[in-house]
Amino acid sequence: MFIIRIKSLESGEQKWILVKTKLGQRLLAFSNAEDAQFYLASTGSASFCEAVPREALFGADPSWLKRIDRALLFPSRDVLLSFLADKQTFPYETFEVDLSNHA
Repeated sequence: MFIIRIKSLESGEQKWILVKTKLGQRLLAFSNAEDAQFYLASTGSASFCEAVPREALFGADPSWLKRIDRALLFPSRDVLLSFLADKQTFPYETFEVDLSNHA
């Protein structure tokens, strides 16, 4: 599983990409790094974003991870394309995962 991290060019501070959903704020997770890069390219995100393994979250501030411990997991490019095409009717509940329990 891969997530997207932004690293500040000035301070080196790391932040995570969040998306606002009807379930609340969620991290975005992808089954492979290529789909994460595809998402970044399709949304026009800055080039200082990178796809990193889920384990990188464990180096994050633990209090932050307790507040945002869920993600939308895109298991395939087709699911990702469905999300990008229509965020209003996307079945968020189907693709939500608990990161604290997901290996």
